[in-house]
Amino acid sequence: MPGPPQSPIAGQEGGFRIWRIDADGGNARAVTPEGTEALAPALMPDQRIAFQTRLDYADWSIVSVAADGSGAWPETDGAVSYWTPDYNALTGAMVCHGVGPATTETQAVDEILGAGALLAADYPADVDLPDRTLTLYPMRHTTGLAPHPERNRAAVTIESDAGSRLVVADFGGTNQTELFTEPGVGIASGTPNRIFDIKWSEQGDSIVYTQGFFAGQSTDASDVWIMRADGTERTNLTEGSDANDGVAAFSPDGEQLVFRSSRNGAFDLYLMSKDGSHVRQLTDDPARDNFPVFSPSGDAIAFSSDRDSGVDRLGFRTFDNYLLELAPDGTPGEIRRISDHPGQDSHPWFSPDGGVKRSPEGSTLPSFSDVQSSSVRT
Repeated sequence: MPGPPQSPIAGQEGGFRIWRIDADGGNARAVTPEGTEALAPALMPDQRIAFQTRLDYADWSIVSVAADGSGAWPETDGAVSYWTPDYNALTGAMVCHGVGPATTETQAVDEILGAGALLAADYPADVDLPDRTLTLYPMRHTTGLAPHPERNRAAVTIESDAGSRLVVADFGGTNQTELFTEPGVGIASGTPNRIFDIKWSEQGDSIVYTQGFFAGQSTDASDVWIMRADGTERTNLTEGSDANDGVAAFSPDGEQLVFRSSRNGAFDLYLMSKDGSHVRQLTDDPARDNFPVFSPSGDAIAFSSDRDSGVDRLGFRTFDNYLLELAPDGTPGEIRRISDHPGQDSHPWFSPDGGVKRSPEGSTLPSFSDVQSSSVRT
């Protein structure tokens, strides 16, 4: 009934338990048994106590027990994960967090995000800003999704236990055009070999992606692939390299690619022509440099690195974002650190206008509104 103690949080062996105390804070007594992962208790109209519990590492269900902890009973069927139960005082209906029953093909990876449609419920939605109105299309995916630079279409991976398909579809996942299928690849097929980090050229005529070990180490195989927007002329640009190559991005004119590679022992940044020729090393540091992207003007590359980092509470080196100046002939220039926070800062991306602000020394740097980042590690 209630799930096993599988909390991934250090120091929580046996999982969290739910307790009752009197109004004065005394007489503490356990409601859920030791060894049961139990969170988010809610009092039901019939005075039973509902809570969320693990079915396994990623799947959750809602269970209820009597006030003394007896008589455990499932409140959800376990087919879809639900969290954080609450109850409507007037109707007694349970309200909880979850994706709801899946009614369409899912592009999101079920093992990570749970079942659900590609486009989040109740979207698209308009947001009014002082000078414009933006339409938001939040999409549920892990690593294999890239919106078209000009159209409301996206390149997106669809996974099953048989492998991965790469399609171009509307933001809701409909009107699919299949580009290719790769058997035995993807999270759902149980392999570390995946298709990820998909990007379009600014012209919308080419797509680059990485295939290989996701979050791999320097000796794990991974390659940069390029193809035309219709899936033809698919080419492995780093086939001659035995290193971990990947996470490439187009230059503004679509003629060059910046990518990260472990070919010299450490993860450094490299530049190459879109046909895989004329490879040039941009950074040379024992640290891990990753997630490079060109500025809209092509004269700088933003990237993430742990070169100046500390170690977070879980023992991981922390990433910050940096800016590498680039000469017109591709010669690397000065590197400047543009984030300095105790947490993980990574996956930078420029705003379309590539706006800049002046540093104290008088040189130009992207403002934090122009280089966006997230705290996801790859």
